[in-house]
Amino acid sequence: MVPVECPEGEVYRCLLDGEGKCGPDSGCRPAVEYCDPQVCTVGESSWSADCDFACGIGWDCTPSTDPALLLCQAEIPGVCQEGEVYRCRLDGEGECGPGSGCVRENDSCDPLACTGKNSDSGWCESVCGFGWDCSPSDDPSIANCIADPADEGCDPWDQDCPEGYKCAAWADDGGNSWNATRCVPVVPEPKQVGESCSFPGSVLAGDDDCDLGLMCWNVDYETKIGTCMAFCGGSPDEPTCAEGSICLYALRGVGVALCMEFCDPLAQDCPGATDLCLPSGDEWICYLDASGDAGQFGDPCEYLTACDPGLMCVGAEIVPGCMASGCCSPFCDISAPNTCPGVGQVCLPWYEEGTAPRGYENVGVCGLPP
Repeated sequence: MVPVECPEGEVYRCLLDGEGKCGPDSGCRPAVEYCDPQVCTVGESSWSADCDFACGIGWDCTPSTDPALLLCQAEIPGVCQEGEVYRCRLDGEGECGPGSGCVRENDSCDPLACTGKNSDSGWCESVCGFGWDCSPSDDPSIANCIADPADEGCDPWDQDCPEGYKCAAWADDGGNSWNATRCVPVVPEPKQVGESCSFPGSVLAGDDDCDLGLMCWNVDYETKIGTCMAFCGGSPDEPTCAEGSICLYALRGVGVALCMEFCDPLAQDCPGATDLCLPSGDEWICYLDASGDAGQFGDPCEYLTACDPGLMCVGAEIVPGCMASGCCSPFCDISAPNTCPGVGQVCLPWYEEGTAPRGYENVGVCGLPP
């Protein structure tokens, strides 16, 4: 007898429990056109693929006495159709938990060795699915899968990854910008704040060699070398950073905020040899030099980091001979003799008199006087 009368076009899916009754997740589901619950087969075939599909992963169809009642019994590990393997997603107790069941076999995956033809478990992990790693099995018909924290999202503020992992930004779509977070392993003897850092592969993979709570930032994409910087502490509403630095969003879209160290534009004292000390609102912080072979005095520029260290992109009206919307011009000390390279240029104060923060009173930039 059908426990519940279903609307037209639906069938009652009964997921049998250990007592032979309809257990959790049973209920009305859209009928599958080529599935006859009474014989649980498709036409002349002895394999009830469509009925099994209606039952769901981890369940086999079993013949019913009522065409409106689809009976489903839990699949038995190791007992799958030809061309399939039993995917056992291990739960906290080492048992086959949710998401376990028969799935299409992959010829390049050996569950016993949990490696592919190229001696890696990539193919087996495709059987296990996203968020899972393959774990060696003792049965060639059972692919054991364990949860993989490296595929899980995380919170950069809370650093809520398992022990031995850290929360990092990465490009989960293979694109050219960070758009998500995930847990990555912390390497042995990781680099600390201010130290040079690097990536074993793509910069956008997030697996740098900085310590927990740090991110490799201001990275040169050619050398894959950057500087370890600390994530902001506290919360987005009340961020905290060590003295001498300020919390700024580096990747607002994924919630990554870093403690940017203050710098001196006259000294250009950023830790990296190719870093630039440039303004960010009311502060001066370090950026990566993106000038390439250009960036010298008078060179045209379109963005802040397009000039060499010690120079910045300024308006064309203050650089003699500039034929672009902006050109590179050097910083200068307003208290020192004029050293500006352009004809007619003088050291223009960066701040209006009496408004400069402490330590930045002498900052200027070379330009033609108004």
